[in-house]
Parts: sequence; C-alpha cells; structure tokens
Amino acid sequence: MSFGREKKDTPSIHIFSYPISIAFETPLYNLYNILNEVRTYDIYLNIIKEDSIKYPRIDRIVENSMIISPQRGLVKKIGAVIRRNAFACNILLKKLKRGDIALFFMENGAIIPCILAKILGITTVKLLPSGIAHSGWQEMPSISSGLIYGLYVFENPWFDKIGIYGPNLITEWNLEYIYKKILIISEHLVDTNEFNIKIEYSSRPNYIAYIGRFSLEKGICNFLSSLPQIIAVNDEIGIWIIGDGELKDEVTSYLRRNSSYANIELLPWAEHRMLPAILNTIRLVVIPSYTEGLPNLLLEAMACGTPAIVSSVGIIPSIIIDDVNGYTLENNRPESIAYTVTKALQKKDMEVIAMKARKTIEDNFAKEVVTKKWEDLLRNLR
Repeated sequence: MSFGREKKDTPSIHIFSYPISIAFETPLYNLYNILNEVRTYDIYLNIIKEDSIKYPRIDRIVENSMIISPQRGLVKKIGAVIRRNAFACNILLKKLKRGDIALFFMENGAIIPCILAKILGITTVKLLPSGIAHSGWQEMPSISSGLIYGLYVFENPWFDKIGIYGPNLITEWNLEYIYKKILIISEHLVDTNEFNIKIEYSSRPNYIAYIGRFSLEKGICNFLSSLPQIIAVNDEIGIWIIGDGELKDEVTSYLRRNSSYANIELLPWAEHRMLPAILNTIRLVVIPSYTEGLPNLLLEAMACGTPAIVSSVGIIPSIIIDDVNGYTLENNRPESIAYTVTKALQKKDMEVIAMKARKTIEDNFAKEVVTKKWEDLLRNLR
C-alpha cells in the first residue's frame, strides 16, 4: 500500500522542525546545508512556524510549512501539538518511503509521526537542540513544564536514534535510560571565510557584548546585574546588549533605571549577516546561559578571534579550555560574570587566546570536517 507516496530511487532525508525563535534559524539552516553536502540523499525541510516570526534564510529553502499562532493555555497548547503531529504524519504518508530518514530537530512533540514512521519502515532520528525540556522542569516546576518534560521522557525511546552534541549531555540531560540509542553529532558549522578575523584584536575598541535572546535561561538578567561591578572597575568600557525576546521590557526597564551608565547601549536583534562585523568590533562576548547544547554564537565569535566568557554547561567544557581559547564561568551569578570579564580585560596576551579560539574552529567546525562526520553517521544508519 503506497498511501499516495512519491516513487523515487534516491533515498531522502526529511527534516522536521519547530523553530521557536529567530535564534533557531542558524542551527536549522546549518543542518540543511550540511546534509546537502552528503550527495547520496535528497534533502527536504519541513517546518512549523509562528506567524509572527520571519526566517529570511529558511523561507527560501523550505519544502513544506505550516503557520501557527502562539498558543496560551494548556488546552490550546495540546491542540497545537496535535496539529503539528498531523502535519508531520501527512508528509510521512505522501513523501517518504521505506529506507528514507525522518530527522526531527526539536525537543519533543513528535511521538505520533515517530510511531507512524516505524510502521512505514522509515528510520527516525531525533536531534536534540538543547536541554530546555529538562532544565525547564528542574528550575521552574509547573504543570506545563511537567507535561513537557513528561512527553520528552516518554517519546525519546520510540526513536531509532537520539543525537546529542557530546557524551557528557547523557547525564546532564538525564538520558541514561536511552543511552544505547545515543549518537554524538551536531549541526554546528562555521563558514570560516565569512566569520574571520578582519580587525586584529589589539586594534579593537574596548567593547564587550551580550548577543542573543532575552530570556531567563540565557542569563540576561544575571548579565545586567553584573554591569555595575564591571563598570566600577573599568568606567571606560563600552557594553552592547543586542537582541530581543520575552524579557525585552525588563531589559529596557533596567537600563532606564540605570540611565546614568552612558556606556551601555541596547541594540535591536542583529541579522546573521551582520554578526561578523559586530564580532570584529568587540573584545569579548558574554554567554551566561543556564542551559545550552553548544551555542552557535560561541563558535562564530571564536572564528572571528573574539574570546568568549561562557557558562560551563552542555558540551562547552569540551570546547573551551579556560584561559587558553576562552573563559568559562565558575557559575553564572553576577559577581562571577563581573570577575571573569574584569580578569579577561586585564590580561596582557589576549591576542594569543583570540588566535587559539580561531584555530579551534578551523580544526573542528569547518565545513569539510563537519560534513565528513555526517557522511560517516548516515552510512552507519543505512
């Protein structure tokens, strides 16, 4: 029984994703481009997106999409999950065949299409972009976060493989119960020509920056609270806060209350094409997140020779060697952020750290390196 599916000889990989913010565009775009380099598969991108969010790069390559509105309230959220599952099931029935791969790049919410794919003989892989489902339940227990975490735990064993960024995340994200299904792989890729050292470190102005989503798990509130301590030690420092998100009003309110700090600038969300110029204009980028897999911003900053000060979460400890190619925070409390920023700005040989950061990216995240890893992984899945 064909269920109306297309007949074709070349196996395909269908990516299914539900990008929750504009920050998700880069990893999803990278994943699509990496897989396109693997010539033995046809690649298709299928996304469910909120009508209020635009994805300039993804919108040009998406094969199938469904537009939804942000949902509030438990009943409406459950309804949205059902519609997302129906969208994926429809594509599985019409477009995929036995031997194809359905790759779900999302936290959860794909249990029904996963079961359907098994019935149809389609390999299922779930690539976890972060540990938000786990950390959300741990840090802010509620009925909503409990249901999300429960779904996350329940659906993971149904997939043929679960992809995560590093072995330490098995414990950090409580994945021991499915360790036999774990693949160590990521979508992280850096265009080392676009993200390059264009301004030597010693010629850059004395600026640091927070760049990203304004949300609790990203540590923006902790960063703001650290600023008085940072400025007290170095009153000539310039500070850029670049981004957007659900805490924008809180960020704006904080800066209004502290308007005496003339050296702090709040700037709008930066399009990805603008990041190389921004990263070549600052001396440090601060990433004080509570949870991460591996932030693209960290890798792109390193490629530009911009050292990062970053929380020691996710697989970051396997990338950043403290005081060698960047700095890890002891914790993300304001005093720890302020201490580490001050220490880095006072270091005499930051040019050396900047060059080692760049070398780390060339050796581990250049296109040819990442593509080879995915080729090997897909060969073993067949």
